[in-house]
Amino acid sequence: MNELKPGRKTLPSSAERLLPISPVKARHFALKAHLALASLRQGFGNVSAAGEVLKTLYIAYHSSDAKVVRLLIDDFATAEEGLKMTIGTGAETGSYTLEKGYWSAVGSVLALHDQQLDSLPLHRHEAAHAELRDPANGPALPNLVLLRRDLLDNIAVQSAE
Repeated sequence: MNELKPGRKTLPSSAERLLPISPVKARHFALKAHLALASLRQGFGNVSAAGEVLKTLYIAYHSSDAKVVRLLIDDFATAEEGLKMTIGTGAETGSYTLEKGYWSAVGSVLALHDQQLDSLPLHRHEAAHAELRDPANGPALPNLVLLRRDLLDNIAVQSAE
């Protein structure tokens, strides 16, 4: 009765954690990310705002199944690239502004995250957070630009065969 499904490390501790995230919590998570993105778009961002959007990107990535990742890998990788560039440039200049060319990709990932919040059980959202904090699971922050390159290389090899 208390057996783990394949791929699970622990059992959810309460019925609440099995249910989708409450609408109040979901709105809180989404609003934080969207306000941070708005500040980066308008040139009023800071390292915390960029970090919040980057964290949301990685949570959306960790909460997605392989099919979604394959479909949206360009958006994930482009958004990651833009946010890391914003953080790097901001550290040098003090201006944390996301360039316009990255807005669509970041917006797409935040829209995916919003959809996930509507149906994702709380324990899956917490597990995605834990993936970012637990170095025992490997690198805490995946390099989505490299993942995109690897996926494209695998597709090219499969096409050539």
